[in-house]
Amino acid sequence: MRGISGDFLIYWYFTRLHDFGDSDVAEISCDGGSDLGIDAVWIDDEDLVHFYNFKNPEDPQKVTPAGEVDKTISGLRLILSKKHDQIANPELKARVDEIYQQLPKGYRVHFVSNGHGIPFEATIKLNALIDELKGPSNNICRLNRSLQHHLI
Repeated sequence: MRGISGDFLIYWYFTRLHDFGDSDVAEISCDGGSDLGIDAVWIDDEDLVHFYNFKNPEDPQKVTPAGEVDKTISGLRLILSKKHDQIANPELKARVDEIYQQLPKGYRVHFVSNGHGIPFEATIKLNALIDELKGPSNNICRLNRSLQHHLI
């Protein structure tokens, strides 16, 4: 990991809550410049694709800024329409290439923060995106709201 606070949250989350090893965390991480608002992509054993955005505010009373959620929504649209190639970082491109080599059963969007979640306006925007992407099943794309964890 690069040693910035966001990387530590990614590392903590996956090693503590999913029992990942260091190399597993490094493999799914795509945080950094040109990450399109997506800090990690994990394809689980059930072929569900999980897109993660991590925020580690200095003040735990703060929410994830709505602009960060907008960036993630835009990034997801680019990825799902296969128009991300020219602007995504190499780590994100590699993770997305893995998605395209499979037939995912669905997508999950996670916003993880040691702060106070995401603002109401961002929830409305995320729900609109999910409604656009649902297709024939309500389980294809879903926002996991219960993933706000406080670091102790």
